[in-house]
Amino acid sequence: MNIDKLNEYIAHYLYEDKTHSAIMLTAPWGTGKSYYIQNSLIPFIDTEEERKCIVVSLYGLKEVQEISKAIYMEVRAKSLIKKSEKISAGKLICKTIIKGVTSFFNVDLSMSEDDLQKLYESIDLAGKLIILEDLERTGIDIIELLGYVNSLVEQDGVKVLLVANEREIIKYDKKEIIEKDSKGKDESKTILVLSEKSQRYLNEKEKSISDTIYYLGDIKGAIKNIMVSYDNPIFNLLIEEEDIFGECAVASEIYNEIMQDKNINCENLRSFIYACQKTVDIFTSVSNKVNVDFAKRTFLSIVAFSLQKKQNDNLQWDSKLSYSQKLGTYKYPLLEYCYYYICFQMSCPNEFKEAEKNYIEQQEIQKQIEKQNDCLNIIYYFYDQREVDVVNAVKNVKELLKDINKIYPSQYGKLSNYLIAIKYAIGNNEDADECKKLMLENIPKANGDELADRLTYYNRFALEGEALIEFQAFKQEMLGLVTRKQKELFNFDYSVEHLDDFCRNIYANCDSLISHHAFAIKIDNDKLIKLFMNCSAKQISEIHAIYRSIYAPTNINEFLSGDLDSILELKEKIEHILRIHAFDKIQIMQLESFLTAIEDIAQKLQGGN
Repeated sequence: MNIDKLNEYIAHYLYEDKTHSAIMLTAPWGTGKSYYIQNSLIPFIDTEEERKCIVVSLYGLKEVQEISKAIYMEVRAKSLIKKSEKISAGKLICKTIIKGVTSFFNVDLSMSEDDLQKLYESIDLAGKLIILEDLERTGIDIIELLGYVNSLVEQDGVKVLLVANEREIIKYDKKEIIEKDSKGKDESKTILVLSEKSQRYLNEKEKSISDTIYYLGDIKGAIKNIMVSYDNPIFNLLIEEEDIFGECAVASEIYNEIMQDKNINCENLRSFIYACQKTVDIFTSVSNKVNVDFAKRTFLSIVAFSLQKKQNDNLQWDSKLSYSQKLGTYKYPLLEYCYYYICFQMSCPNEFKEAEKNYIEQQEIQKQIEKQNDCLNIIYYFYDQREVDVVNAVKNVKELLKDINKIYPSQYGKLSNYLIAIKYAIGNNEDADECKKLMLENIPKANGDELADRLTYYNRFALEGEALIEFQAFKQEMLGLVTRKQKELFNFDYSVEHLDDFCRNIYANCDSLISHHAFAIKIDNDKLIKLFMNCSAKQISEIHAIYRSIYAPTNINEFLSGDLDSILELKEKIEHILRIHAFDKIQIMQLESFLTAIEDIAQKLQGGN
């Protein structure tokens, strides 16, 4: 996501928008919405002369009057802080304390509610951006809250940015329906339908919120910036290393290897900050004198544990050893010392240094093992080796591939390239083919989302002729396994009978489709048009709803711009069937409504508002 463009868009809303409506920023929990607001948006909007952003958390609030009070207190707190800076530079002013001490503001809370409301309404919010966070966590009735927001933006001309995890607001109910099976017999089926409250929410939202922005934060950038903010000497060393793409290597590894780990699957930045703090505390206890590689492994294991702890705060030590792969990862097991420090604040720096000593000794032993069993190095430099050594190395790799943890699938792109080169160089067909077979068996067991790029980017040995053809075919076969889930999602026979299942699958995977940058381009428009000819008005409306949901974010062109040609093609085909096919008037109304939506989508994908 282009953060600069997002900042500019919100600034344009604040200064130029005349719609008298609010905007919404939505994303799953922990993806960095609050971090973005505090560390990017507010510094971009606020100036030295004026604090323009007023941030209020709706978490725990029970009545809309409390929002007015919170806004009033926030404005007064910012005003007092600004004055205090001029009087006593360098003195820390705690807004939370200030807001709790009403004498600072000369506010008499014994006043009537009506008088307090008038007081709250007396502040000038012109040129301010009211940021209401945690919409999904509020105790206020969501319909009443949106009515309050509508009053702010429509009647008072206030600019409001709502921040939410909208997926936690929109809920579905189970509904039993009776359908005919292939033999004409009644068959009970359970479907998901939008709850009544969620439908009312969407209706009310349409009145008060003009644009919804789907936020896919720069998680790797945030990881690096958080580490930088600690100004820890070991962290500073870790963030200096860059990967082959010029990005911070440790941030990329944390995101790709830990946050995306199938057993963790969590991108919560609050948990990452928690992990940073615990790690820095441990490093500080030994005066930051730690072997850098051991420090990195300790840090990444704590990150893995903290992300798991976020989802289950009752994790127990599970190992008879001094480390646990389950509480960390296979590559970065959690030290027992770190577990007890994090969970029970038990600090014993000598134990940590002993663990470091043991690690260094084990690394030396591992280096010796690698010298004895260097089959991968022989394969990657086969052109300098003896034939017999190369043959034996391929046999050893075949044995290693029988355990996915011995050679992880992220290496398969490079490995298969060299194995095929060896196959055509010395004719070692059987073992090389067996290695390929084992790789294909292992790939579905790995995290597919992180493998697609890795199977493509690697140091390649130049191939020619049949060897090149075989490698390209095998690479496509590997990539095909990685993207099978995406393909299965679109394995739709375009029949009326299976339309409901298709719609449910698309809704369930909406976020994934956006993040993978493809939807309309994967739809067969000709088959979709034939489906329309057999659809009821309600079914046409359901297809319309799918497209509306996928392309709802205002900045969708950042993710699905490649869909534009397919969308324009669909527009032309709908216009054509409206001219030639005999639809009833309700069906025509639904198709014309869908056509209008398609035109709006095309405009969005072209970068329009």
